[in-house]
Amino acid sequence: MRDADGAGSAPPALLAALGLGKRFGAHAALRGVDLELRAGEVHGLIGENGAGKSTLVKVLTGVHRPDAGTLVLDGRPLVLRDVQDALRQGIAAIHQEVQLVPQLSLAENLFLGALPRRGWRVDWRRAHGEAERILGAAGLALDPRCAAGACTVAVQQMVCLLRAAHRSARVLVLDEPTSSLDRHEAERVLALARRLAAQGRAVLFVSHFLDQVEQLCDRVTVLRDGAVVAVHARGAAPRAEWVAGMLGRELVPAAATAAGRGPAEGAGPVILEARALARPPALEAVSLALRGGEVVALAGLLGAGRSELLRTLFADPPASGGTLLVGGRPVRLRHPAGAVRAGLAFAPEDRKLDGVFPGLSVRDNLLLRSVATGGWLRRRGRERARARALAEAVAIVAQSLDQPLAALSGGNQQKAILARWLATGPAVLLLDEPMRGIDVGAKAEITRLLRGFAARGKAVLFAASDPEETLEAVDRVLVVRARRIVAELAGAELSAGALVRALAGTEAES
Repeated sequence: MRDADGAGSAPPALLAALGLGKRFGAHAALRGVDLELRAGEVHGLIGENGAGKSTLVKVLTGVHRPDAGTLVLDGRPLVLRDVQDALRQGIAAIHQEVQLVPQLSLAENLFLGALPRRGWRVDWRRAHGEAERILGAAGLALDPRCAAGACTVAVQQMVCLLRAAHRSARVLVLDEPTSSLDRHEAERVLALARRLAAQGRAVLFVSHFLDQVEQLCDRVTVLRDGAVVAVHARGAAPRAEWVAGMLGRELVPAAATAAGRGPAEGAGPVILEARALARPPALEAVSLALRGGEVVALAGLLGAGRSELLRTLFADPPASGGTLLVGGRPVRLRHPAGAVRAGLAFAPEDRKLDGVFPGLSVRDNLLLRSVATGGWLRRRGRERARARALAEAVAIVAQSLDQPLAALSGGNQQKAILARWLATGPAVLLLDEPMRGIDVGAKAEITRLLRGFAARGKAVLFAASDPEETLEAVDRVLVVRARRIVAELAGAELSAGALVRALAGTEAES
């Protein structure tokens, strides 16, 4: 671990993790993690999927007990038996999903389980007066009698923070609290978090929004593969260095890594075009154009909006604003069936949950969208021939097409999804992490399939989190950050260094 803290006379930690380890079977979710949360400080925690952030949060808040290492509170060893034990010790978590009772009032939610009483009766006058004071001090001019469910998500998150603070929580763990908020709402939550830290609390801010982390946090810990790879003090390192640590990539000058692939040779007319396509708050106004013959990658860190963009293009759910054109003609896609009719195909990120039927045979999975008609024997024969042809076209390796799909490797399952869609004759393939969880050989075969598809005048748009996968065999890269497309890389700009900087939002840095 490299410590870029640089604070020689730093105050002692209010809550510290020393050498935390946590395993789930053979998987090491945390490996010797050290973390210091200091009073008066907001500490950022960043990392990609699988880095260990969620497991660390659960250990700090009593959900999981560590297999190794120690928690220390106020200089004394701490053993947390459960979440309630953590709350009694003054450690509270505020999660992405708002933990309020929407039917109850703001006052009832603020004092949930601890309403002031006069004898055996609730003292509503005192409850409403105290709630009004707490809300007002946070800049919320709201009627404490108002139902929580009638307020914005930002207000609900602020009430969760205020409830924890009112219950004397000294350590606040904010786990992706702004992920479903727009920029203005997020700023209000961040301002309250900063105010609560200034009152002497320690705040851990877990987020995939690096601009918010940079704006709010005094120090930032970077996790990768369950271990701490760096701790950066505010302003000590550019965001591009954070991203390089998260992804496990060296930050090298763009000139040294230029791919120089250039535009697709013989790129055809625009097949798919989006103009200010939006689905707030999941997606801001996005504009892009895909040409026949192109393979285009969507690059972005966790939560940037890659998956949301692909799903919106496929009308799952549909856009609420902007214009979509297919083949130069405006279309109004209200559901995925309409997207399929328009010539779009979509393979989701979680293929086991959303992409395949693992208990069905390979044949049945291949033929879900292409069943022949005719007499029963003729139909069965055509189905078998069709399935065999599809499997051969994408080089599926299976003992038999009657095998359950679950018995195949991840790469062969992914190829089955592609074969099923290719059978519908789409003009555009929209793929979310098509290379995730498959071996090198399968990646090469899928890359070949995508290039062959594009060579027939079609277009491919796929999301990838690995820079190497993003740069291999693509013509352009569209960089997604904060739910918008913020950069396009092609030709000499198509390099690992330029991509990491664009992901971090430091494109102009050398």
